[in-house]
Amino acid sequence: MQTLLTPCRPGFEKECIAALADACARRGLSGFGRAEPDSGYARFELHGADAREVVRSLSLDELIFARDVYAASAPIAIAPPDRLAPVRPHLAALGPVRDVQVGAPDTNDGRELATLVRQLEKPLRAALADARVRIGEANPGRCVLFLADGATAYLCLGAARQAPPWPFGVPRLRLLREAPSRSALKLEEAWHLFIPREDWGNMLVPGRTAVDLGAAPGGWTWQMARRGMRVEAIDNGPLAPVVGDDPLVTHHRADGFTWQPKRPVDWLVCDMVEKPSRVNALVARWLTRRWCRQAIFNLKLPMKSRWAEAQQDLGRLREELDGAGLQYEMHARQLYHDREEITVYVRVTGRHAE
Repeated sequence: MQTLLTPCRPGFEKECIAALADACARRGLSGFGRAEPDSGYARFELHGADAREVVRSLSLDELIFARDVYAASAPIAIAPPDRLAPVRPHLAALGPVRDVQVGAPDTNDGRELATLVRQLEKPLRAALADARVRIGEANPGRCVLFLADGATAYLCLGAARQAPPWPFGVPRLRLLREAPSRSALKLEEAWHLFIPREDWGNMLVPGRTAVDLGAAPGGWTWQMARRGMRVEAIDNGPLAPVVGDDPLVTHHRADGFTWQPKRPVDWLVCDMVEKPSRVNALVARWLTRRWCRQAIFNLKLPMKSRWAEAQQDLGRLREELDGAGLQYEMHARQLYHDREEITVYVRVTGRHAE
């Protein structure tokens, strides 16, 4: 396999290719990208390298806009009555896999393939068994059959260690009726993606303190308050009644760029519609001054330079944190519920020794 394949949000194929090119260049590799606009996936053809080895070394944090990444076969023409017939000869080369998935791009055309996706899952498992491919939790790979359309498929191998929480990075989260806005789902998805489930009982629990900059109408504040956190919501605009009337919420009618906390808080969140460089600098100030222990925030990216802007802002944030002598972990991804933006998570873990 010499192809890397990444499903993504339709319209972000070029950003995926740019990210793959940069990640490969850091490994001394080269290649070229292939993608149809708004197709919901991108391919990167490697020059003289095994895509399976590359996938094992990649992190989705490097790629930002990719929902997953696989080593992929060349396109395989599939047709009834036995669509898996041309796929079967390639299965034995996959090696042991942890799980098996069939999917399609997250587009209108891709969603029309939902019935075919379901129909192929059991036969694919049976075909793997016939090819003596072992399936088990301890195995390092993931078998993915990605249907570009009803007539073309890619047989893919992903790394088990970097599997997203949901197949193909498409979450199944339910928006409760009382939620003040759909943006509430962005924060919930970010928690699932960035916070290990075993840490939820310590980090997302009653008694934690939080600040929401640019809170109105209050979707992110609502998510934190419903988990029992005490939230200071900062916004000159009004909060939805379900949020403003919550005894755990204190609404400060103030500018999120100038307001300062009286004491450090556990969480800072920010989903303001502002220039990404300005939001980035604001969060850097909170983190370097230790006003918060961790932060989740969105960077709204300009349409014509989304990859370049993301790289520039994240680079500046790292410079600020490194310059302050902080130890930290940082992750950045475009969430399923994001649009022209990426979501960033930073947790300060300590300071470097003097």
